[in-house]
Amino acid sequence: MSGAIKASAADFIAQKSPTSAKPGQTTKIFLNYKRNFALLLYGGVYQGVIQEYLFNGIYPCLFGTDNAIVTAAKKVLFDMFVTTPILCLPVAYIIKALIFRQTFMEGIRRYVNDVKTNNLLTKCWLVWGPVQSITFTVIPTQFRISFCAFFSFFWLILLSRIASEGE
Repeated sequence: MSGAIKASAADFIAQKSPTSAKPGQTTKIFLNYKRNFALLLYGGVYQGVIQEYLFNGIYPCLFGTDNAIVTAAKKVLFDMFVTTPILCLPVAYIIKALIFRQTFMEGIRRYVNDVKTNNLLTKCWLVWGPVQSITFTVIPTQFRISFCAFFSFFWLILLSRIASEGE
């Protein structure tokens, strides 16, 4: 629930903060409820439930439970180059596509387009590479999801903007 509420709040901020208004120009900004609901679902399902299972269930089985640099590096690299491009980001685009009554493939097409034209993966790696390095070396297991949730609030503002450019 907290992941869902956090994601919805991040999208609300992303939608309400002016990005293209000229100085002195006022614009009326409407909240896109479908967009907000899509991020709410993504925050609740992926960032709340799936990340808990990945970070505290699957990753320890694959890479071990210690906080050693080598173990952490394996987890970070796997997260950045496997989980993020194949699961994490596509899920956000697929959920949004389905909420907007678009096809699964349209969601994937938009994801690939944002990777190519808006440097989505590069921006993600710049944020999450350092955060995950800290997550898997310093943060105790029981606090990892909360720690990531703090940074994901700001990441979701950026993701919301990137995924909604041109709409």
